[in-house]
Amino acid sequence: MSRLTALCIAGALAAAAPAFAGVTFDNPFDYGSGTCSFNTTCGSRLTGDTYAAQKFSIAAPRTIVGGRLITLSLADEGSVNWQIRWADASTGLPGSQMYAGNAPIHYYRPYLGNFLGAAIFSESYDLPAMTLAAGSYYLALQYVTPSFNVFLGSASAFGGAAQSNDGGATWAPGYGGGPGIAVTLYDNSWMGSVPEPASWAMMISGFGLIGAQLRRRRVPAVSAA
Repeated sequence: MSRLTALCIAGALAAAAPAFAGVTFDNPFDYGSGTCSFNTTCGSRLTGDTYAAQKFSIAAPRTIVGGRLITLSLADEGSVNWQIRWADASTGLPGSQMYAGNAPIHYYRPYLGNFLGAAIFSESYDLPAMTLAAGSYYLALQYVTPSFNVFLGSASAFGGAAQSNDGGATWAPGYGGGPGIAVTLYDNSWMGSVPEPASWAMMISGFGLIGAQLRRRRVPAVSAA
């Protein structure tokens, strides 16, 4: 195998590498309302240091590796402050914090449509590998951006939304008038994924070069025969 062929194969396989893995929890956008209060710029003027949180439960241990949120946006993407919290057994609201950090939004943002003049985006981000035991938890999010025009989409398929206006010190049930927020969490239980459009292009180019290399090697053999 020539060096060019080996490089082509390596490039094609790298392009097909999964962006995410299995789904731990999914609460899809209901194509309804959204609120900007979890936006650091908008929320700080409306209410304070606001986080939106969504409850989720798992029946077996999972290693979380990434997440996604649905936004109604007129602005460029930013990053997210995130928290994983225990679900308080007595109140049903977010309890003590287990993990926290900041993660940039990926440059690849699938466009899902339009709502009241705002574009609907599916925005993904990576998380450090965190193994959670079976139980109930909350994912809390705060969108970091200098723009006012980023709204967190609501979801109606699953309840358990909560909101904090003081950075997570205290919590109240509900978020933006909705029973849930449009978020997803991913784990490492399945390592397959559908390549993004740019990855498909790289793969096709790579396999094309492999085919050309193989044809070039076959021609002298036929002529000699």
